[in-house]
Amino acid sequence: MPSFNSALLRMTAQGHPWATCGGSIPIEFNEISVSGSQNLAPSEEDTTTIAVVTNTPQVDIATECPGGWVLSDVSFSQFTLVVESLTGQELIRLGCTLPSSANGLVPNNALDCIQVPPPKSEL
Repeated sequence: MPSFNSALLRMTAQGHPWATCGGSIPIEFNEISVSGSQNLAPSEEDTTTIAVVTNTPQVDIATECPGGWVLSDVSFSQFTLVVESLTGQELIRLGCTLPSSANGLVPNNALDCIQVPPPKSEL
């Protein structure tokens, strides 16, 4: 059975937050970015579950909702996945787009991912 060494998965995602101001209907705000990472370890079945927890997005809603607001959703449209060896060497970078999404799982047949080269600053 083939195996792999442990690795690190880094993810960055872009999306539009939706927030409710007071009792109003949700309002869409400017695009935000979130990021997170997860260690990937070998498994007996040669599969890995990915569940990346991201940082809290910085959303400038207070100026438009001075009476208080509640972040209700983020509609993600694209993300980048980078797998690195534990020494920091980039092994693969994927750029992915998906249809507008709400909370919940995105069907795997809805993703469109391609391998992309690292940014010039990393070459």
